[in-house]
Amino acid sequence: MAHIYKRKSSKYYNIRFRRMENGIVEEKQFSLKTSNKRIAQQLETRLLADQQLGKINVYQSFNFDSWKNQDTETSSNRLLSHLIQQFLDEATHIVDKTKKHYKMVLNLFNESVGSTMMTDLLRIEDITKFVFKPTYSIATQNNYLRHLKTFFKWLEKQGHGKNLTADIKPKKVPETLKDQIISEDELNHVVKTNRDYILVQESKKLVNYDKQRQLWFGPLITTAFYTGLRQSELLDLKWKHIDFDGRQVSVVSGKGGKSRTTVLLNPALKVLEKWAEISTSGNERFVFESVKSMPNNSIRMTNRTVSRVFKDFVTLTELSDSIHFHSLRHSCATYLLKAGFSVHEVQKMLGHSSISVTERYLHLVPEDLTEKARKLGLI
Repeated sequence: MAHIYKRKSSKYYNIRFRRMENGIVEEKQFSLKTSNKRIAQQLETRLLADQQLGKINVYQSFNFDSWKNQDTETSSNRLLSHLIQQFLDEATHIVDKTKKHYKMVLNLFNESVGSTMMTDLLRIEDITKFVFKPTYSIATQNNYLRHLKTFFKWLEKQGHGKNLTADIKPKKVPETLKDQIISEDELNHVVKTNRDYILVQESKKLVNYDKQRQLWFGPLITTAFYTGLRQSELLDLKWKHIDFDGRQVSVVSGKGGKSRTTVLLNPALKVLEKWAEISTSGNERFVFESVKSMPNNSIRMTNRTVSRVFKDFVTLTELSDSIHFHSLRHSCATYLLKAGFSVHEVQKMLGHSSISVTERYLHLVPEDLTEKARKLGLI
């Protein structure tokens, strides 16, 4: 182990190494010959890395000046932390939101293996131990693995050894999708539960202003159910993105920065037309605004608020605990397939990156598909 320090009487930072050898504590300390703490920390990282690789032995005949001035490839270029930053710097094709998630996952991995870890010392076990942590859900495990696979594929292209993630397979998610689907009747039940709750609160004089009445709740979750928009897409929606005459919604901030256009089915169209009449309109205003919005300042609702309120009323309605806001998107996919839309049409409407994502919903409507085939005279 090692740490840097600076004496009050000294101009430069020093580093002290300590180890236990044959029951005897052995120490080695020397000046880093810099008064800059950041440079001292970089030297400490490089020294620890070279010591770990066996390139140097600070306890035996070590010449710091010679080591510091060596002109060969520095160990810092093989540091995991250094290469993570390089990967993020070069990933200009990734949208900011996705890049932040990469940074979080990769830094968590770096912390798990040690800040001075060199890429050529990593093992497959280091990755599986981090990714398949028992406290993580299967969805999180697969998400982390997907990010690491991209990073290690990039590392291989940079000449930093084999892709250690190549043979690591994601875990299969238990088939629970059917538990995350709600019907139109259940959707209406949740909306009614919200309205009934607010009426009771009003009778008790606990709700006195429109901002407390959650008027947005019904229109928002109904729109979510019949458009299948992701939560962020829905909350990013502005009035200028809705074409009532053309019955279309333009999604300009989709997953991965992709845009698309989806159709407004009758239930969504009607609820949005009514919502437009009572909400603060204006092309640049958010369709679903925060209660903190002002006449001259439209503020987006937060994902957290919407998820929490929706979950509260799902619980009051006594629906399955598996139901959460994203369930509205699952439900839309199932609803559209039952209505007769093809898998490819649903994929386009919901903005799925792969047809295999949409095909997950097919097993939920086998009777409907069989009936359609029968009507077409195919069976």
